[in-house]
Amino acid sequence: MPTSLSRRTALSFAIGATVLQVSGTAAGRGKGHGAAPKADGGVALRRCMTAVDDNGRARLFIDEAPASARAFGSPLIVESYDLWGTGRDVVVPYRAALPDAGLSRPAGLAQAATNAAFMVWPARASTRAEVAGLMHETDTVDYIFIVSGEITCFLEGGDEILLRPGSCLVQTGTCHSWQNTGPGECLMAVVSVGAKRG
Repeated sequence: MPTSLSRRTALSFAIGATVLQVSGTAAGRGKGHGAAPKADGGVALRRCMTAVDDNGRARLFIDEAPASARAFGSPLIVESYDLWGTGRDVVVPYRAALPDAGLSRPAGLAQAATNAAFMVWPARASTRAEVAGLMHETDTVDYIFIVSGEITCFLEGGDEILLRPGSCLVQTGTCHSWQNTGPGECLMAVVSVGAKRG
């Protein structure tokens, strides 16, 4: 199900970590289109993917809302909408007959695998103790792009990084936590690359 964002931000997330508006004709799917604003002024999340058809020509192959969100926390802290995941041995260009297995997030992000996702952080009050309890680390390098809203990244050593639209954080497997410190929702786009911990 698409999620409605509290701010008017026309966006799409194409595989390759690029935020863009898509135009052209999808193979069997009609014309590509920008994310349509909703009645409340928000927009729907959308994923698009290119592939080549039987004639070897580049086409818009997928144009749809992301799959259902994975929710974390009670009360809700963040919703993650997985967009695409790849293993270590990726062959391009993708073919239109791509198996459906490629649409799912790899189980246990493997070394050198990648995963792209939208993450929506609802506006909510949280204490410093709660933030400290959410400290974690992953065996990935994460490229984090803030699309709308505001969020603070807390590092184990005491540094605090305030991120707003236009900010990019490269998270290199260090221990960290997040807190939505803005007045509304925060939307981030994340590309995670599997890594080996040293």
